[in-house]
Amino acid sequence: MEDAHRQGTARAIGVDDFHPDRLVDLITHNEVVPAVNQIETHPYYQREADQDLMHERRVQIESWGPFAEGRNALFTHPVLSDIGAAHGKSVAQVDLRWLIQRDVVVIPSQCAATGWPRASTSSSSTSPTGRCLPSVNSTPGPVSSRPPRPAMTAQLGGHRLD
Repeated sequence: MEDAHRQGTARAIGVDDFHPDRLVDLITHNEVVPAVNQIETHPYYQREADQDLMHERRVQIESWGPFAEGRNALFTHPVLSDIGAAHGKSVAQVDLRWLIQRDVVVIPSQCAATGWPRASTSSSSTSPTGRCLPSVNSTPGPVSSRPPRPAMTAQLGGHRLD
């Protein structure tokens, strides 16, 4: 990839799901710093320390799961719903705006099969500050297929989200 970058056939190099230790190792032992690291990040899994490390090393964070895959009742979360209602916006719009205000690149998608709400945004809209959402982080961890953490399992009462 570095050869392609040097030759101009690749404008940038990006990585996916690089944890901080792997990202630092990659940057340390290569000439080209990745432009972006696409990781799972959303209100339930905010990854602030990872984002700080990426910012220090000039790597852009990108969310591959800004809507937490529609799990954990994101679209009906009371804090997000209240913020949306106060500003005339959907929970999806609140979520995206919050991520964008944190300088997280988001590429949301709509999944018709799951009925996820449309996430259209308006740059001219009045929206909440990025500081409104930290309390949402009370549901810890990713929603991917990784094994659940003990705290998450206790919170869910042993129910899985498969």
